[in-house]
Amino acid sequence: MIVIGLKGDSNQGKTTTLKIVYQLLKFENEFEYHSFQFLGDYKDFRDILQIRGYKVGIVSQGDNVRDGKKNLSVDSHLRYFENEECDIVICACSIKGRKQEPQKDIEKFEHIIIDKNKDEENKDEENKDEENKDKVNEEYAKKIIDELNKKINSNIIHNYAQNKVN
Repeated sequence: MIVIGLKGDSNQGKTTTLKIVYQLLKFENEFEYHSFQFLGDYKDFRDILQIRGYKVGIVSQGDNVRDGKKNLSVDSHLRYFENEECDIVICACSIKGRKQEPQKDIEKFEHIIIDKNKDEENKDEENKDEENKDKVNEEYAKKIIDELNKKINSNIIHNYAQNKVN
């Protein structure tokens, strides 16, 4: 399983960015209706889509939290997608203070980390401009989809080469 992680501090727009990714992917691909779930406070979600023959999981929750008896950690989400035999997973990875558990959970797999943190000078300016926030979220959504397409295409080429040899 390959994991594409969107890493960032709290309130950097990771969930918003992954909602954009999800809407774009859902628009053009098949998805499994039975697998969609709202998580925690209904702001976050997870689902599985079929993209060119690959099972792609997506989860917007990047914090390690507990909701009642449910463990909603990044690790538990990744294990869920692994049990569902997903080929690729797109997930958020929140880095609050010195907490590194979510990123360490992602690093257990083949992975790509896209860092959404901004340098401190730009944070205040960007937070003032809602239109700029939308633009930044859309740019990061495009980066994630580009990485997803690269992984799918490289796997297709690898599989073709393997079959040609056999």
